[in-house]
Amino acid sequence: MLRFVSSRRVVFLSVALCLAAAALYAQAARPIVQKPNDYWRAYRTDMIRQVFDGGFGSDVDLENPFKLTYNTYVEAFSSNCHAFLPANHRTLTVTQYKTKSDAYGNVRDRQVTVQGTVDVDPRFATKYKQFGEELTSEGSTKAAAMAVASGRATVADTFAPAMDVFQFFKTEPCNSPAMRQLGENLLRGAMGQRSLQQLTATAAPPATPGMARSPMGLTHLVDACNAFYRDPANARYAPSDATAYCTCLGEHVQPAMSPEEEAYFAADFEARFRDNILQPKNAGSHPAWDRLHPLAHDCAR
Repeated sequence: MLRFVSSRRVVFLSVALCLAAAALYAQAARPIVQKPNDYWRAYRTDMIRQVFDGGFGSDVDLENPFKLTYNTYVEAFSSNCHAFLPANHRTLTVTQYKTKSDAYGNVRDRQVTVQGTVDVDPRFATKYKQFGEELTSEGSTKAAAMAVASGRATVADTFAPAMDVFQFFKTEPCNSPAMRQLGENLLRGAMGQRSLQQLTATAAPPATPGMARSPMGLTHLVDACNAFYRDPANARYAPSDATAYCTCLGEHVQPAMSPEEEAYFAADFEARFRDNILQPKNAGSHPAWDRLHPLAHDCAR
């Protein structure tokens, strides 16, 4: 049986689609805020910079430092920037979860302690609650305690991502483009979506046709690595844990580079780094191959 759609409904659907496309374009076309390297020296971790610069991996939402950055941002915005919350914001109860499990990992007891309330932009609410439960789960707290007890981390290391968020709120105004950019990228990372920088790069063609170009105009190796492997077209090349691999490059290879070298390799991660530094040495290898290849090779193990 055929059904005919009225012309009025067709017009309505067309307008709705146009408005949605216009909103997406406007979001991608917003100017991207960039901070110099000196700006980030006031921060304890690289997580907040990766999120701000849009260089996070596709599974960043699985990392506790990201979860802590996300939830601290939500709470700090509620307390410091309440006037800038949307009118339809939600009031959530902040709770702490304590679970006891048996030898097989089955939860036998769960205690919930109310800590207070926080007003949240509705878009952030679901992930805020999810991350709150995960960060206070028995497994997460035990892992953090063992890291401190073994000397692999300190208590300050554990809470460093939260302290970075507090530092950001001290520096940036509530209604600034920088504050908006951090919040939007946190939300996008939590939802497994592309960052604002990636949207902008998708909408804008390279300045010079045929010229090698970073997917997001990035200058940090770790960000370019994350951007390359989270591109669906490159999924077949991705290591089993691409985010951990890129983090390793950022921690061990990136410091061995000069800022100019890092910007060079980040500008075309695939051709200049993956297809050169990571490959066996040959006559066309980059002069820095001897210095960088062993460090990069260790991350691949």
